[in-house]
Amino acid sequence: MRYEEIISIQDRLLVFCINRVCSIMHCLQVVIAIVLYSFGKISVE
Repeated sequence: MRYEEIISIQDRLLVFCINRVCSIMHCLQVVIAIVLYSFGKISVE
């Protein structure tokens, strides 16, 4: 393996991990928004 190949594999892994983390954070934001919305409805009633 050449040095450039190792770098490109690391870059691909890094991009993959960043995309995975971003999608997880997005899911968490949606879940938190739904939970807060539900709590808001409960406290209003």
